[in-house]
Amino acid sequence: MRTHEETIDFAKQALESRKADKNASVFGVKGPSLLSKIVPDIIKCTAIDIMHGVFLGVFKMLLNLWLSPSFSGMPWSVSHLFAVLDEKLCKIKSPSFAERSPRTLKQFMLYYSVPLLKNVLEEAYLKHHCLLVAAISLLSQDSISLGQIQTASALLASYVSEFARLYPLRYLGLNVHQLVHLADVTLELGPCWVYSCFFLENFNGVINKMFHGTQHVALQICSSVAMMMKIPEFKSILPPESKVKEFCLRLEQGSKQLKIADVIDVNTNAVGKYCYEREKLCNSAQVVRRVCRKVSGTCCVFYRIQKRGVVYFAEEYPRQSSRKESSFITFRENETIKVGRILRFVRWSNCRDLCDTDCRNCPADYVAIIRIFERKHWFIHDMRDIRIPHISHVQQTDIITVVGVESILGLCFHFEADNLQYVAAPVNRLERE
Repeated sequence: MRTHEETIDFAKQALESRKADKNASVFGVKGPSLLSKIVPDIIKCTAIDIMHGVFLGVFKMLLNLWLSPSFSGMPWSVSHLFAVLDEKLCKIKSPSFAERSPRTLKQFMLYYSVPLLKNVLEEAYLKHHCLLVAAISLLSQDSISLGQIQTASALLASYVSEFARLYPLRYLGLNVHQLVHLADVTLELGPCWVYSCFFLENFNGVINKMFHGTQHVALQICSSVAMMMKIPEFKSILPPESKVKEFCLRLEQGSKQLKIADVIDVNTNAVGKYCYEREKLCNSAQVVRRVCRKVSGTCCVFYRIQKRGVVYFAEEYPRQSSRKESSFITFRENETIKVGRILRFVRWSNCRDLCDTDCRNCPADYVAIIRIFERKHWFIHDMRDIRIPHISHVQQTDIITVVGVESILGLCFHFEADNLQYVAAPVNRLERE
C-alpha cells in the first residue's frame, strides 16, 4: 500500500521530470494535487465510489459478459436466456422508498440478482457473484464492525483471485482491482454509502429542477443551493400553520402532499381517511380482541402510515400503484425479528358509548394486522463461508398477528423467482438517493 509521504515524494519527482518531458510520471503520479494540502493523508482520505466502481463498473461489465450476444460462445455466457431473465425482472414491484425503477443496477445486484440468476448462471459463476453481493452488502450497512470488515475483505480477496480463473485477464481492470481496497477504505472512512455518489447524483436532479433558462446558470445554481440549505432553518422557526412553512415543505418534498389523519408520534403519522365499513370494523375488532386480548373499545381502519419519511401501504389499500409493493415488512415481536405483510392498520380507541364516531379525545393505540411469512431454507445456506442475511426465501402462513406500529422496523423488497417467494431488507436505512 502506498503512503501519504511517498506519494508526496513521487509528486515532487514527477514535477522535476516534467521539466524535461511534459508527459512524465513517477509510479503513476504526475504531480502535486491541491487536495494533498487540504486533507491530512492523501491516501487514507481518498474514497472509492461504489456507484461508478462497483455498480456501473464491475457489475455492468458482468451483465455485458453474461448477456451480450458477442460472448455467446463463451463458458460464462447466458445470452440465450436473456428473455427468461427479462421476464422475471419485469414482474418485480419495488417498495415506495425505491424512487427509481426496480431495474436499476444497484437494486438488481444487491436484492434481486442472486435469486433471479439461480438456474440461469452456471454454479461456479453464480457462487463467484455471491461473493461480491455478500461483501458489498456488508460494507454498505448502517454501521459495521471490525469483524465484518475482515469478513468482507476475505470475500473480496477471493472474488478478485477467482475472477482471473473464470474470465479473461483483459477484464481484470481497475474497477475489479480496487475491490481489494474497499475494506481498507471502509475501515478509514466508514460504510461505502457515506461517500458514494448516489446522493450527489440525486442532488443534481434537485438543483436541476430549481433553475430555468440559459442565462446566468451558475448564479441560479448557487442561489438554489443556498435556498435548499436554508429550508431546515426556516421550518424550525416558522409557525405550524404558516403558508411560508407549507411552501418550504412543498419545495422539500415535491408537489404531492400526504393527507395526515393523525400524528401518532414524532416520527409516525396515520395517512389518508379512516374507514368505518361495518364488515371491516367487525373483522378487525375480532382480530385485535383475540390477539391483543382487548376487552372493550372501538376501532376504525386505515391503510397507510408514514414512518420516518417512508410510506407503508396495507395490502387491502384499494389505490396502491400496480408498479409498487409496499406492504411487506420486517417487524419485532417478542424480541424476535419477523417478516410479514400488512393487511390493514387499526386505530383502537378506549372510547365510551357516548363518544362520537371520530372522537380524538380518548387515548388510542395504533396497530397493524399482519400476515406472517416464514423464512425457509434456500441454496445460499449451502454455500460455505458466504452469507447474504438480508435476502430470505419466505413462505406465506395462516398466522395473523397484531403489533403496534412502533414495532415495524422497515419495508422490504418482495419478489418471486422460479415459483419461490423472496424478501430482501434494505442493507441500510440511512442512505438517501
